[in-house]
Amino acid sequence: MSEINHAFKNLFLSSIGAMVLTAEKSKSLMEQLINKGEITIEQGKILNQELKRNIEWVISETSTTSGEHVTFEEILSEVEQLNTEDLKTLHDKLNKMITTNHS
Repeated sequence: MSEINHAFKNLFLSSIGAMVLTAEKSKSLMEQLINKGEITIEQGKILNQELKRNIEWVISETSTTSGEHVTFEEILSEVEQLNTEDLKTLHDKLNKMITTNHS
């Protein structure tokens, strides 16, 4: 009988230990996910700012070479109408400009 009680006691204690360990691990995982999310948001903000600066630079270059002023909103309106392939091409060119300007 004592052996059965001991086995049940061990089973009970291991169940409690498993619950505590799960709670600790899930808290740690949640903190990691929150940190990753915050980092991703910050990186997105930085990329957004760089994109805006590059578009503004393109606007200024376009204005000086053609003599006609194009607003940022007008360019964004045109960009919104691009198809996926053209958007990818624009994205690649902007990334190349970022790399070239920041080197």
